[in-house]
Amino acid sequence: MQIKIDERWKGWAPNLQIGSIVAEVVVDESSEALNAELNGLVKKIEESLIVPDISKEPAIAAMRKAYRTLGKDPTKYRVSSEALLRRIGRGLGLYRVNNVVEINNYLSMKSRCPVCAYDIGKIDGDIQFSAAPAGTFYEGIGRGMLNIEFLPVFMDHRGAFGSLTSDSARTCISEETKTILFNLVSVHPHEDMESWILEAAELLKAHAQGQIEAMKIWNGTWMNIKL
Repeated sequence: MQIKIDERWKGWAPNLQIGSIVAEVVVDESSEALNAELNGLVKKIEESLIVPDISKEPAIAAMRKAYRTLGKDPTKYRVSSEALLRRIGRGLGLYRVNNVVEINNYLSMKSRCPVCAYDIGKIDGDIQFSAAPAGTFYEGIGRGMLNIEFLPVFMDHRGAFGSLTSDSARTCISEETKTILFNLVSVHPHEDMESWILEAAELLKAHAQGQIEAMKIWNGTWMNIKL
């Protein structure tokens, strides 16, 4: 399975980076240790977060600009990392799903970037990261049918299965999931991607019995990284 990057990203968002992990996992409720890490980070964010300034954070501002370039209004279809921070800013805390989703949220809060995890067993063939064509819809997780046209999306042979706003029900993580594809996407210039991916791998190992099969970073080309 390969992840191919649409050449048009060079114009849409020239600073695009993607950190990607393939790992075998055991999906379960989050442990006390993972919950403690999550709660600690949420508290730290709550103490410093200024809600009106969320959209000005470099990672979020850059992604909002990319949405506009693609033709999508980021105030109506918020990037998932921004939506997560706004939820925390409203005092709603984190919704809890399972250990893998919680690890996603931890990295998203920390990086301010959208983080996605997919059940590889539900992905059909190679993947392309592109923008959804006009008129594209899919069933979002807990959101019903979602208009994803022009959103940044991961697509397989069956069509789009994940956007940076809301992932699809088709490839969502469940207790039956055995192997995941974890992607962290950013479009602002920085040098933190490798450290974020290494931290994600360590969290998967510590809290989801993760067996890391592959780790790589896209920054113009794919580069393999090791623990």
